[in-house]
Amino acid sequence: MTSASLSHHRARMTRVAHYLCEHLDDPIDAAVLAKLAGLSPRQLERVFIRTVGESPRAHARRLRLERAAVRLRTTRSSILTIAVEAGFQSHEAFTRGFRQRFGHTPFAYRQLAIANIAPRMRAQFWQIALAGGLRRHLEENAAGELPRPYRSRGRPRPVTR
Repeated sequence: MTSASLSHHRARMTRVAHYLCEHLDDPIDAAVLAKLAGLSPRQLERVFIRTVGESPRAHARRLRLERAAVRLRTTRSSILTIAVEAGFQSHEAFTRGFRQRFGHTPFAYRQLAIANIAPRMRAQFWQIALAGGLRRHLEENAAGELPRPYRSRGRPRPVTR
């Protein structure tokens, strides 16, 4: 794909990405996305992966997981409730996907030592974290203060506060 055609497709993929953000709770219909972009479903998938770096389904799943991560930190809803709201059929599937994305189970993520951030800084923290990928932000800015869920020998490590 040439740079001219890639820049031509960026506006289309931006429309698709915005549509996915606005319709996170709806099932993803490849035909609707393709019509929105003016491409065939297969071509949409290829171009979306090329411009965004992930498929439309993976993009929507990542956004749902990031929204669930915010809910885990800001509410006391049960993990099962958050999992169902994120579009997962069971908390097991949610836990697998969450661990794969963030490196922690939802329960361990809720216990992370982020609570010591000053209240005024929390809003800014979440804006930065969600814009650049939550796990990467936590790893870069926590200066090693995040508890690891397991020691190298495989035994659980107690969470300290």
